Amino acid sequence: QLLLEQAIKNHVGEKAADIVYVTPDDSTHHLHESKAPRVMVFFNDPDCESCEKVKNRLDTCTILKSMVAEKRLEIVGIYTLDDEQAWKSSNFPTYIINGWNKNQDIEQNETYSLPTLPLFYLLDSDKKVLLKGEASLNRVLRYLHNDTTK
Repeated sequence: QLLLEQAIKNHVGEKAADIVYVTPDDSTHHLHESKAPRVMVFFNDPDCESCEKVKNRLDTCTILKSMVAEKRLEIVGIYTLDDEQAWKSSNFPTYIINGWNKNQDIEQNETYSLPTLPLFYLLDSDKKVLLKGEASLNRVLRYLHNDTTK
């Protein structure tokens, strides 16, 4: 029953749950406010070694940087836990929005299935899920490449 509940949350083809997040300048945003044709949600934790490796890789990823610069993609990093100091002190690539789910509703209401970190969700312009719970940045990049060459 629990596995089924997790599987149907933010199902591919369905509209993703909105995420309310704050940025380091203390402004509040909603995931559904994004106007980009694609939104990549990057769930991460500053204390996660694998997350740091992915952030370093994202920092040098010219393909994603150019997609963001051309406004074809928005990348939102989301930290879901409650350690504000850890979140604020973490290094983040400058072209990626560094967000914190300050109200903790993702954790409390389990609106997203996050069995491991880092984890990616890819959404379209209507915030419908294209990729769900993807742990591999390579797979996300492959999807984006195939999506833009159609």
